[in-house]
Amino acid sequence: MRKYELTIILGTEEDETSTGKRQVEALLQKTEAKVKKNDDLSVRELAYPIKKRYKGHYYYYELEMDPAKALELEEQLRLSDSPLKHLLINAED
Repeated sequence: MRKYELTIILGTEEDETSTGKRQVEALLQKTEAKVKKNDDLSVRELAYPIKKRYKGHYYYYELEMDPAKALELEEQLRLSDSPLKHLLINAED
C-alpha cells in the first residue's frame, strides 16, 4: 500500500458539486482506496479557464492504495465527466 494525494476540481453549481463528489467517492470505493483525509477547499478562482469556467470547487484527499489500483483510478478519473481537472500524486518520501 502506497500513500497518494488526490486533488480534484469540480463545477461550482450545487448539483455539479454534489454529483461530482459522489462519483469521485464511488470511484475511490471501487478502487479500494482508503481515505485518510478529506478536505473541502471551497470555491476558488482558476488560474486559467477550464471548459469556459473561471471558478472551481476544490477537494483534497489523502489516500492509501495499491499502485495498480492507482493507475485504474487515474484512468477512471480521466474518462469521467465530473471533475474539471484532477491531480493524483505519490506522497511517499
